[in-house]
Amino acid sequence: MKLPVMLKRADYLWNTFGFVVDAQTTLDDVLKPEFYVNVKEQLKTLDVLHVVSASGEFEARMRAFLTKEGVLKLRILEVHGDEAAAEPAPSVDGLTVQWAGKVHKWRIMAGTEIVSHGHSSKGEATEAMTSLAMQRAA
Repeated sequence: MKLPVMLKRADYLWNTFGFVVDAQTTLDDVLKPEFYVNVKEQLKTLDVLHVVSASGEFEARMRAFLTKEGVLKLRILEVHGDEAAAEPAPSVDGLTVQWAGKVHKWRIMAGTEIVSHGHSSKGEATEAMTSLAMQRAA
């Protein structure tokens, strides 16, 4: 065992990369090494990836390890909100709720048609979807 004789700042040992994924991207997606196929060449062993969902459903920090063959392996360091990300989108009578970005926020869809948008929270959109489904049924 070799004892440390000097401490180094983490900035000199590994890079930290962060990015925001769209609301349709799930936590399971970002935990797969295949998800990073377009940026794998930028990564080196011990780099840290900090991924946040645009909808705020989840946040994850992972450490990258590259094998000699160039295969990317990820170690999960921290995950927040994974239960919410794993939940399927609320759905009633063909209507679904989804995150649409900063402008439309949470919206209600009927297939590919936007029924309603601008809801400030997932709960508010789900309530609106339920009342809309009840109106349609009446």
